[in-house]
Amino acid sequence: MIFGPGGNEYRNVGKGQCPLCHTFKKGGLDVRAPNLYGIVKRAGERIKEPRYLHPDTVVQESYPRSGRATTAEEYLAESKVCPSCYVVKGYGVKGSNDRESPDPSFNKPPINLTIDEMVAIDTWLYKQEGEIPPPIGVMRAAYEKFIPEGERSNNKREATEGGVSRPRGLGLLRGDEILSGNENPKNLIMNLGCLACHKIPTTTARFGTVGPLLVEGSNAIKWINSPEYLSRLKEGKAHATNPKEYIIESIVDPNAFIVPGFSQKDKPGVSIMPKDYANKMSYDAVSKLADFLLSLDETTAQKDGMLSEVPSK
Repeated sequence: MIFGPGGNEYRNVGKGQCPLCHTFKKGGLDVRAPNLYGIVKRAGERIKEPRYLHPDTVVQESYPRSGRATTAEEYLAESKVCPSCYVVKGYGVKGSNDRESPDPSFNKPPINLTIDEMVAIDTWLYKQEGEIPPPIGVMRAAYEKFIPEGERSNNKREATEGGVSRPRGLGLLRGDEILSGNENPKNLIMNLGCLACHKIPTTTARFGTVGPLLVEGSNAIKWINSPEYLSRLKEGKAHATNPKEYIIESIVDPNAFIVPGFSQKDKPGVSIMPKDYANKMSYDAVSKLADFLLSLDETTAQKDGMLSEVPSK
């Protein structure tokens, strides 16, 4: 659920997509989201904090009269089901003053984890810290507290597509796989985990706020003609001469140019983007993904409800 198959738990990304934003190692950098090492012990302290006891977040309960967490396990459950019920200081949606979380609800699309799958994640969190997990019934009850009864029956383990039963949720990307150009661009977006950071019109990437809205049919030409990009070009750190080259460069060499406002918080010249996509994708896959992103513009985003209005030219 966390790291997926393959054995290299700090490289792979499982169905829950957690490592796209979180690290789980003691002393690991918490750039996009809090380091989850030690979360079991911290969970019991979070629910005692004044910011938790007197919330000012965009939502304060998972659903009306669900109540709030009163135990560490309930906090772990609430944080997945209702991530905006409490936002760790410094990790909210940009401009929200930490009142809204960038995380999606793990039990809903596009991640679609079942209660059992979320219990499995919590069990691992307890065990990696040397703690004894609560009984399974207690852990399930914590999730049922925050998921309305009518939605629990839809939280099924499997879905059927084309007569083949498969786990619900995102496709898995193992460290030894190279994504080819034979894949549909929307599948590439899912498999690469782009939805964890970006909003991308016409796809399931609808929640990400860590990275910019990807409407490259409007943005790519603007950025390669910007003073910031031309400066990087002059320094020999960026090399794109047209919009498609710019998109490909942004995927395989994200530090070549960073859209203003999207550097790592503690490292102004370092992109928040993963740096290993060049090793995970064939050129055909990168090219196909670039073509797809170029087909999306501000008008597309407006039609998809991601922009209230198209900015005037």
